[in-house]
Amino acid sequence: MQSDKRLLASVCDVSLDRNHLIYVKEKSLLADTYARFFLNVTPVDARDLPARRRAYGFDNWDFGRGYWELNDRRCIARGWLPGYPIRRIRTGQFAKNAQGNSVQLWEGEFSMAQAVGVEEGGH
Repeated sequence: MQSDKRLLASVCDVSLDRNHLIYVKEKSLLADTYARFFLNVTPVDARDLPARRRAYGFDNWDFGRGYWELNDRRCIARGWLPGYPIRRIRTGQFAKNAQGNSVQLWEGEFSMAQAVGVEEGGH
């Protein structure tokens, strides 16, 4: 599955490239690479989830440092997507504040139907 369509526009632009989400942040600084991403994936069929995640109805990953490529003040990161059919994706970034608590920087959500240019429930 591939899309060059921008799915989210926020602090980072997010697009789909086969089985990865591509996050791009223009005019970035090295400090930007310390913020972590979260990725919540809701499958078409909850039985595709690992047993420990079925009660929540979605899978969850956090990833950060080491996923960023800083190139000419532009940060690019890739987030891996699972192989099962996906209904919705919620993603964003968070960082730790001075007290060590997580603070959400941004988030967004989209359906895979939007990603491939089909209306929800369409083919």
